Amino acid sequence: GVLPYQFTKKLAETIKTLTMLWAKEEQTYGNNIFYWHIMKSEETKVIASNVPTTKEELVTLGVLGENKINQYGDKLLRGINRFIESNGLEGYLKKAKPGSKRPLSDGGGGSAAATGASPANQPTKRRAIERPGANKLSDAFSDDEEFATDIDFGALGDGF
Repeated sequence: GVLPYQFTKKLAETIKTLTMLWAKEEQTYGNNIFYWHIMKSEETKVIASNVPTTKEELVTLGVLGENKINQYGDKLLRGINRFIESNGLEGYLKKAKPGSKRPLSDGGGGSAAATGASPANQPTKRRAIERPGANKLSDAFSDDEEFATDIDFGALGDGF
C-alpha cells in the first residue's frame, strides 16, 4: 500500500464509517440500503491501500461502478483527502507520486524496494499513539455543507 499499515487500516475503517453514514441517510429517505450495498469490504480495502485522491485515480482502480462513483465518489474523496491532511500523511503520497500520476498498487503489497519505501516507512508492531480528539470523523466534515446542520445526532440513538 501507499501508507503504513496502521494508517491503511484506519483509512479502511474511516471509509466503512462513511459508507455506514451514507446508508443511514438513504434509510432516512425510506431506501432499503445498507453500507455493504454501497461498498463491499474488498472494495474498501483496495481503495484504502491505493489512497486515490482524485476522481481519475478512483476510476482507474476499477473497483466501483460508474453509478457509485457518481453518487458517492466526491464525498469519498473528500473524506480520504481530509484523512490524509488530518494525519499529516501527504509525504507518503508525494513519495508514491513523483510525477503527475502515482502508480496504483496491485493490492499485492510488494517489497520496500519495489514500492520505493525505505525500511523506516515499513509497518511496525507498535501501536500508534492516539491523540485526544485526533482523527474524529466529525473533523473530516467540519466545513462540509452537507453536514452543516444543528442536528443532535446523540439524540437519534446508538445507531449514530
